[in-house]
Amino acid sequence: MTVSQASMISFRNRRQWRDEEEEEEEEEDDDDDDNDDDDDDDDDDGGGGGGGSGGGGDDDSDNDDDDDYDKENDNATMMTITLTTIMMMMIMIMMMMIMMMMVMMMMMMMMMMMMMMMMMMVMMMMMMTGKKRNVIYMRKEQRLKVNIHERIDDV
Repeated sequence: MTVSQASMISFRNRRQWRDEEEEEEEEEDDDDDDNDDDDDDDDDDGGGGGGGSGGGGDDDSDNDDDDDYDKENDNATMMTITLTTIMMMMIMIMMMMIMMMMVMMMMMMMMMMMMMMMMMMVMMMMMMTGKKRNVIYMRKEQRLKVNIHERIDDV
């Protein structure tokens, strides 16, 4: 029920109440006057019916407003849905980026560890080979000395 309908109904009720009071006052008059009053009542009721149909027109316009409001709500819900989806996508992308960073860090750490292990192995090999005298690059006298020492050790 719209405001215009409510006002029309209250206006009609007031007129009927006033007409009833007038009828009570005019009951003392002739029958012809009463008939005229009855005709007036019928006309008033017809006018009230017209007002009701006018209220229906107001209803239609209000329904249009409701439709517009529903459309606005749909737009708002669509906006919220799109915003939430965008936020979810952003969060997923951020999570993926963080995971990729973690994986890259792990790979870097593994590479560093492998490099360190390789360096350690090379250093150990160098240390182990460094103890043996490299006979090829020595001069003849040193080579003879080494050979003499090795012969003595062998004996």
